[in-house]
Amino acid sequence: MTETKSLTELANELKKCSEVLANISDKLIQNMKEESSVDVKISNESDVKIPSFQELRGILAESSRMGYTKEIKALLTGYGVDKLSSLPEDKYLELLKAVEGFKDGR
Repeated sequence: MTETKSLTELANELKKCSEVLANISDKLIQNMKEESSVDVKISNESDVKIPSFQELRGILAESSRMGYTKEIKALLTGYGVDKLSSLPEDKYLELLKAVEGFKDGR
């Protein structure tokens, strides 16, 4: 009986640890989003062109060659993805504006 109680207590402690780690992970993700976010105002005008995947990839590659690799990775992580191909298309323009923003500010 004591062994079962000890195992139950250990299982409960592991559950608490996983909850704490999940909270820490959520906070880290939120901090990264805040650090990498740039105030981007996207116009509602119909003439705003959303870049294609290939266009965006080319722009990011050029920016990376200019020394912005860390910033690009932070932006992608802020969107919850680890690579451009995982980014939803509706975020392409927002990412492009953010990249242009830190390039202009450097």
